Amino acid sequence: MFQQITSIAMKGFMLNNAPLIARGMLIEVLKQYKITTQVVIELVKYDQSLWLMLDPAHYGNVQKAIARVGNTEWLTTDWLIDAVRKDMPALASLFMSWPEAYDWLERQVAEVKKETS
Repeated sequence: MFQQITSIAMKGFMLNNAPLIARGMLIEVLKQYKITTQVVIELVKYDQSLWLMLDPAHYGNVQKAIARVGNTEWLTTDWLIDAVRKDMPALASLFMSWPEAYDWLERQVAEVKKETS
């Protein structure tokens, strides 16, 4: 019984804190891969996939993290913009002021959801 309660509590904790944890992971990945506004401009211009830029070794980790949470409804384009706003304000501004970049980001969100489901 205690294990069931602990398991339910852990799932609730993960679900409630997933966006916060994901934000930290997102910022670290963007920094690690040196994703700057200039890089995003090139990605948008040539409609390249951000997911495919990741080291394939990271795919499994992302998929496992998403599977633990089980719900990615919070993962939206607007959430991503808000997530980078503090640490990467120029990048957030680029997505908000350039419609093509916003549309590209929407496609990236859809791709991540597809690849992790």
